[in-house]
Amino acid sequence: MAPEIKRAPRDVIDRETGEITTELVPEGIDRGWDHNVGRSWLGADRALGRQLAALPKDLRAAVLAATTTAYAEAQIKSWRWWLKTVTADGKPRGHQHAVGLLPEHLIQAAADRGATTHAALITVEDRHLDHLRGAHKPPDAGGLARAIPAEILQDLPAYLADHQVALWDAKRNRLVIVLREKGEGGKRYRAVIALDRRGATVRSLGQVHQADLQGASQYELIDGDWER
Repeated sequence: MAPEIKRAPRDVIDRETGEITTELVPEGIDRGWDHNVGRSWLGADRALGRQLAALPKDLRAAVLAATTTAYAEAQIKSWRWWLKTVTADGKPRGHQHAVGLLPEHLIQAAADRGATTHAALITVEDRHLDHLRGAHKPPDAGGLARAIPAEILQDLPAYLADHQVALWDAKRNRLVIVLREKGEGGKRYRAVIALDRRGATVRSLGQVHQADLQGASQYELIDGDWER
């Protein structure tokens, strides 16, 4: 008789619905491509980002205008699950998760300033999560928080898609997205995004005073309106 196969319970998330179920999986067997949260799924997202970037400019602009918000909303549930599980033991494994698509006008604005990308995808790498959560950031001199609240991070795809303004940081050659939501003392939540030929990666999240962004010569307003 064949030896009995020992199985262990394992949580699995349905990417389409966010529903979490428990399956019995043979011990020692990897989850497989459909269970590897935030890694194998990213292959399809990366392919989408590359295909969008390869479209003629006018067509790409139309497709991104029609899909950016819907894509972000579709990412929310799997993104929340990924945040909860990917570094549960505190050990990054080189995984990434998509959090949005760069709209055409930001792709073009970055290209005009020397930052060309061949993919429209925005991702987060697990090795950056502790930094993004801001545990290393003490309050500012006024006692106000500099890190972002957990609920902002959990809904990051939606906040990026519906931002207040986008700035170009000429000093660091990075995109700065200022969210609509305001923090303590009227401070603004902002995401710093690095671009390269593979796409865009969120490198930093935090709270800053709006005056520090508007008053610094290194920041150029490339999208949005502070007053809208």
